[in-house]
Amino acid sequence: VPISNSGFAPTEVAVLWKILRSVGHTLSFATPDGRRGYADPRMLPGAGLGVFSSLLRADSNGRLAYEELEKSGEFQNPMLYKDIDTCNFQALLLPGGHGSGMKTYLESDVLQSSVIEFVQKGKPVGAIGHGVLLVCRSCLTPGRSIILGRKSTAPPKLRALGACSLTGLWLGIINLNCTKNVDVEVT
Repeated sequence: VPISNSGFAPTEVAVLWKILRSVGHTLSFATPDGRRGYADPRMLPGAGLGVFSSLLRADSNGRLAYEELEKSGEFQNPMLYKDIDTCNFQALLLPGGHGSGMKTYLESDVLQSSVIEFVQKGKPVGAIGHGVLLVCRSCLTPGRSIILGRKSTAPPKLRALGACSLTGLWLGIINLNCTKNVDVEVT
């Protein structure tokens, strides 16, 4: 589970971790520099989310799962993105988030290469929220996503672009690069 150093969605990481662990899976985390990551601080208490705070912040299950995750050894001691080896893992799970620290994650050439390797080896790649954007940006040839011609589930293009643009406006990020030219087919 590669994550950004900061700004990832706590629920998308912690609930995923808790559920998969409860059915016997072992998860490893990775960050760009091998230091532990931090969730988007707005999403835990809902600070700065205005009147929609109670709807947009992590719910009580997400907050509790994140508190538990923070104490786990695998979360506190992540590997480097560059050390993700398809031979050592059964699947790649890509959570999303809205914080400014997500930009480095979403634009990581190293992670895009990992996505390509997992897909080429027929291993599952799961993506949640903005993690789907990382998959779409993973291209074998310029402008042609690794998932071109494959079936995937994600929000329709206009909804996803709208959400990305609104997120950028809300957080004051001028360019999240939501409209990078990549051909994909999403059903």
